[in-house]
Amino acid sequence: MAALDLGDPAPPVKVAEWIKGETVSFDWGRGTNIFVLDFWDMDINQCRYTIPYLSNLQKKYRGQGILIVGITSNPADKAKKFLSSLGSPVEYAMAIDAKGQTSDAYLKGVGWDELPHSFVIDKEGKLVWHGSATVALEKILDQVLDGSFQLASARRTVTAEKLIGEYFQIAMTGTKTARSAELGEQIISNASGYASILNEFAWRILTDRRIRTQARDYDLALRASRAAYELSGGNEVPIMDTYARALFQAGKRAEAIQLEKKAIAACKDTHFRPELESVLMRFERLSREKPLGK
Repeated sequence: MAALDLGDPAPPVKVAEWIKGETVSFDWGRGTNIFVLDFWDMDINQCRYTIPYLSNLQKKYRGQGILIVGITSNPADKAKKFLSSLGSPVEYAMAIDAKGQTSDAYLKGVGWDELPHSFVIDKEGKLVWHGSATVALEKILDQVLDGSFQLASARRTVTAEKLIGEYFQIAMTGTKTARSAELGEQIISNASGYASILNEFAWRILTDRRIRTQARDYDLALRASRAAYELSGGNEVPIMDTYARALFQAGKRAEAIQLEKKAIAACKDTHFRPELESVLMRFERLSREKPLGK
C-alpha cells in the first residue's frame, strides 16, 4: 500500500454503488470543486453525530464549490437503513466503497485506523488535510476558501490528532507518565491556532469516563481550554462550557459559575441548554458544600 501524505495527488475514489444523492464525478469536478471524503461505519456510535454535522456543513457551503461524500464499506441495504434511522436528512452524497479499495488507499495510506475520518482534496486534486470532521474540518475549509490555508499548519493539526490518540492510550492505563506530560506539551503546541482541537483535548481529559481520576491532568485541561477560549473570542458555547469545567476543577468556582451562566445565556440549542443548566446546578451545589481542598 503506497504511503499517502499531505500535498500528494489524491488516490482515485472507487465506488461500488451510490446510495444517497447524485453521483459525484471527481474527474469532472477537478479544477472547480473542493471535495471532502468522510469514511464511516454504521457500527461506530460517533458516526451518528458526524453525519448530521457534515450535513450541516454541506448546507453551509452549498454553492461555494465544496462537495462532501460519505464512504462506507457496510452492505448497501444496511447502510441505507442506518441512514434513514438518523432522524434528520442526509444532505450529501453517500457511496459504498468498492471492495475497500478507497478506504485502503486513504486510511491505510496515511496510517489511520479509526473511524470516522475525513479527507480534504483541493481543486488541483491534492490531499490537503485529514482528521476528525467535528474538530477542525470547518476551519480548514474556511481557510481553503479564503486563501489563508497553509499546508504546514494542516500538518500540525494532523500531528496533534495523532499525539492525542497516544496521550489517551496512556491516560487510560490509569497513570500519569513523563511521556504523557511530553505529549501534552506537544499537543498544545501543534494545535495552537485551532480552538476546536484544543477544546476537544481538554474536554476528553475532563470528562472521558475511561480515565481514572489520578490520571486526569487538570492543569493541562485548564491550559488547553483557556487557549481555546481565547482563540474563539470567548463566544462559542461548547468552548465556554469546557473552560468553565476546567476552572471549577482548578478551584476557581466563582469564575466557573459566571462563565457557565454566560454559556447558558448564549446557547440557542434547546437540546444542549439543559445539559449546561445541569452543570451550573452542580457547580452551585458543590460551591455551597465543603470548599475544594478543605
